[in-house]
Amino acid sequence: MKKFLILAIVLSCFALNADETTGASETQLKEKAHDPLRGKNLDATEKDLNAKILSWNEGLKNHSKLLVAKIKLLPKNTVLYKGTLNGEDCVTHQKNEKTGDMEPVDQENPQNNCLKLEIFDFVEGKPKKPAFGPKTKYMIIGFESDPSGEKNPRNAAPRNVKFIRSSVLVDNLYANDRMLVEVVDESPLSGNPDDTIYIATQIDYKPDDFKKENPSEIANGKFRLNQMDNNKTDPIRNQFKRDAYLKHLQYYHELYTKIYEFNDGSNTGKMKQNTNFIKKSFNY
Repeated sequence: MKKFLILAIVLSCFALNADETTGASETQLKEKAHDPLRGKNLDATEKDLNAKILSWNEGLKNHSKLLVAKIKLLPKNTVLYKGTLNGEDCVTHQKNEKTGDMEPVDQENPQNNCLKLEIFDFVEGKPKKPAFGPKTKYMIIGFESDPSGEKNPRNAAPRNVKFIRSSVLVDNLYANDRMLVEVVDESPLSGNPDDTIYIATQIDYKPDDFKKENPSEIANGKFRLNQMDNNKTDPIRNQFKRDAYLKHLQYYHELYTKIYEFNDGSNTGKMKQNTNFIKKSFNY
């Protein structure tokens, strides 16, 4: 049961802009019976899903030009920071020795090699009631260094992606219900996500060290994709890739692209298209 609970949490957190349904019709049930995630097509489907993940990861290389672009415009409730990769973190702030405040690092430092794009929202409250708590998500992309030192983003060559870390936090203070899910790809361009991706979950601050693997309790805390069930009865790994992670990668790829376009003076003709994107895109 624990595996299914965790899968439900991960899917609900990472599957963006999914259609909500009130029930399954007879036609839908028949279609589900022939779901390609199951049966003899299981391995072939997973191979295709892995190829799609690699393709999106390859596409993320192009967003390294944001490291040298001047960012002045961002969509609502969105923050983009540049920084330096340190382990699993993108160091985006440093302490001001005079004031003691944490301040953003130099956003034009040529040594910056990671991006952190965060989106803020709130758990919806009841009518005429305030929000019940924060709901945030972010993606960190770590890139290889650029020895050319190119300062023009249009001329900057794409950099290889070294690391991807995605995080979703939903904290319902009213219900005292807190869920944190992180998905980390330690080698995005290897083409074998089962070995390079791990998921870490924390429910109501438990387990305390949710980044610690516990083989006796799979799906509680940290576990790798290759530990997920993926068989005819329970194609959990394929479900995660298809229904959550691929949508997440595509969403952030499009968002990074739009942010570059917002700040590229030659793309003023796309203002209407970008505005419509903002209106439609920020749904959890």
